[in-house]
Amino acid sequence: MKKKPLFNFKLNLIILLFLKSSISFSQDGGLHIQLHKDAEGSFYQYNKDSLYVPLKIANSSTYNAIGVINLKTEQWNYITSPSPFSFSLAVAPKIVMKNANEGACVIGGYAQHLTNNNWQFSTSQTSTVTVSGASSLGYFGYANNSGTYTTFYSNNGTTWNSVHTSTMFPYFSKTNTKVYTIFNSQLKVSSNGGSSFTTVNPTVALGGQMHTPNDDTLYVQSTQLMRSFDAGATWTALPYPTANVSQMACKNGKEIMIIDQVAPVKTAYYSNNSGLSWTTYTTLPTFFSSEKLIVGSESFYLYPGYKSLNGATWTDFLAPSPAPKPYDVTITNNIVLASYAQGYFGYSLNKGHNFIFLPNKIPNGFDAMAAKAVNQNLFLVADRKGQIYTSTDKGVTWNQKTNSVSNNVPRKFTLSQNSNTVVLTCLGGHYMSVNGTSTFSTLNVQGGGNHCQTLKPTSGTVIDVGGVFSPPTFSLSAWQFYAFNSPSVGVAIGSVTALPTEVIIDIEMRDDNVGYFLTRNSANNETIVYKTTDGWVTTTSITSIPSPTTSIRSYDGLYGRIKLFGSDTVIISGSGNPTNNQTTYYHISTNSGLNWTLNQVNFSKPTTALGNKVYQLSFFDKTSYIGLISGNICGSGAASSGMYLSSNQFSQTPSGIKQLTNTKSINNLFCYPNPTSNNLIITKEGGFNNSTIKVYDLTGKLCYNENRVSTETYTINCEKLQTGIYLILVEENSKIWNSKFVKK
Repeated sequence: MKKKPLFNFKLNLIILLFLKSSISFSQDGGLHIQLHKDAEGSFYQYNKDSLYVPLKIANSSTYNAIGVINLKTEQWNYITSPSPFSFSLAVAPKIVMKNANEGACVIGGYAQHLTNNNWQFSTSQTSTVTVSGASSLGYFGYANNSGTYTTFYSNNGTTWNSVHTSTMFPYFSKTNTKVYTIFNSQLKVSSNGGSSFTTVNPTVALGGQMHTPNDDTLYVQSTQLMRSFDAGATWTALPYPTANVSQMACKNGKEIMIIDQVAPVKTAYYSNNSGLSWTTYTTLPTFFSSEKLIVGSESFYLYPGYKSLNGATWTDFLAPSPAPKPYDVTITNNIVLASYAQGYFGYSLNKGHNFIFLPNKIPNGFDAMAAKAVNQNLFLVADRKGQIYTSTDKGVTWNQKTNSVSNNVPRKFTLSQNSNTVVLTCLGGHYMSVNGTSTFSTLNVQGGGNHCQTLKPTSGTVIDVGGVFSPPTFSLSAWQFYAFNSPSVGVAIGSVTALPTEVIIDIEMRDDNVGYFLTRNSANNETIVYKTTDGWVTTTSITSIPSPTTSIRSYDGLYGRIKLFGSDTVIISGSGNPTNNQTTYYHISTNSGLNWTLNQVNFSKPTTALGNKVYQLSFFDKTSYIGLISGNICGSGAASSGMYLSSNQFSQTPSGIKQLTNTKSINNLFCYPNPTSNNLIITKEGGFNNSTIKVYDLTGKLCYNENRVSTETYTINCEKLQTGIYLILVEENSKIWNSKFVKK
């Protein structure tokens, strides 16, 4: 019998897994939820790994946004709408979701706002039923009439039908397929979302809060712990490990955690054998009264931010921002560093989806104005004085490298490809290291005025650019470029004529020969782009970009950054849109700076109070970035007010908050826009190196094939594809990456 090729077997397996999985589409992100962790709104656990949280942002006095946290991936999302949310402040609201699109905003216990499109729009209503939760089929709740409780069910949140009446408070708990309740001391179960219930075992009297980690394993938290492994048919009574049970959560059929008090000093009890024995831990973090113990698929959580596997140790995976002003945010591969006022800093190891903030500051406590990760084990921070600190333990301890008594105002760190050469650009003095940050020396730049530096990536040569001021007026006449192989001696290598009204913005090199230099003409506010192809021996002004006439910072030259991708993509942030005088824009060129496209940053929700202008953008790729936003673009007033993340890696639906591909495999393959009607861009870490790219439909038919692809990103023309769902496979060095997209 003829054997099938191994690749066909892999293809069939991938298509099979693809058909069984759910589709998730990429959307923009939003303001970082860690800035709003202490919101008073109640959370709702949609499934084991998705939490919905009403938020107040932009210093709002009302709840005007909804955050979604995925506990498994530790990612957050920020649901936006065309018109602002405005939920009442009288009682903390709660978001109850029936499915990925349909949900209710519960205020004072009643469903007062309803949506059927994931809160892009909502309708208001008046309800008299207290909502307890939702199943995939509808909502369930109760009404209290002088101590008589009537259970209700609604498939749409508007029309409610009575189910049964009890003299006892009705507790509810749901699994993936069932809803359980205790009715007149008897357990009842519903397999239709809560519209009707049947009694399970009328001989066993039960009362108290229910926990249902799965369809068959049930716990009832009452005067004693009641346990059932057969969906309530038989029960076992177990003693509690403490007489003061405050909260309880069940991770699965056998792991249980109990907290014995709500006071700041707490004790946790953990069992991994369904309550037969317990281990005591006194390591719970101190928090506040609205905390709640919940469970995800992998950990216990003390909402809104702490997690633990068993209670022995706790991690604050959603630590709040330590200071109101982040001054710098930089990207090194997947590592994001943010430096803050008063010497605070934070880091993210997953492209900014969540940050870790330590309570300690860098030494001296001056504003941390520049930050950069050399790698996962070496972080750099420079304070307002230009004093440089390194950390090899992710900010737990810092080693001071330079000393300064004046405000040098750091602008950015630049690293060579091998990380042996590092230069810190400041408005004042500049520093250089030629031994991988072991020591730094002052960079001996020539002439007066502001300077800016970059590095020849391969050789590690520092390129310094500064103004030439000619007599008799000593006004700016040219930009002079110097090369430094050591901090002390610079060699003049070239120059270019300058206008007297130009100001340095940024300089960046793609390789040892090709580089871009950015200035702004203060006379007409144009952004001028220069380019070299011979390492700054000769430099040419290739284009100018009109900029807003107002709201551009005059404090310093920090406003504006160059980012280079591949052989021809140049991104400039900070140039703004002159048509409407707004700075929520960046410019992108895909032909080496000859032509530019204006792109708007989708802030989604911020107002002037929190910030509605770009302060700085750092790009992961051409379309995903993390940035700082400001209210007034004024270095002396408010450098920046918050962080904003736009990424093509997560979506606004609770299922889509998971990665588009399995992040635990090699499938770091992303595609956008998704859905698409014409071109589809695909990217993966490391780019494409002699890759084969194929597109299949759901029947396994090959619809697209391209061999020997070597590029950073790749674009597929989908115009001839029929409407439907498709699978992308990328083969490279005996490995396979896959993703999926929709042709609309």
